[in-house]
Amino acid sequence: MKSMLPLVGLFLQIPGVVLLYFAAIQMPWPMQTWKGESKEEKAFRKKQLTTGITGLTLILIGYIFILIPYLREIF
Repeated sequence: MKSMLPLVGLFLQIPGVVLLYFAAIQMPWPMQTWKGESKEEKAFRKKQLTTGITGLTLILIGYIFILIPYLREIF
């Protein structure tokens, strides 16, 4: 169990990093407007925000899984 948690944490972090990469992609120029109020822009930003939050959550959960065995040794 002790050696399995870091492995699970790493496997959770891989899709998290990929999702953060996709969340960092900027909006294409043809989709942009001056005020940023079009439906396409709002949908794109909402999708990017959801993707980024999901990716960050996966990375943090994976980090906790990696950290748990080391914290057990200290305490």
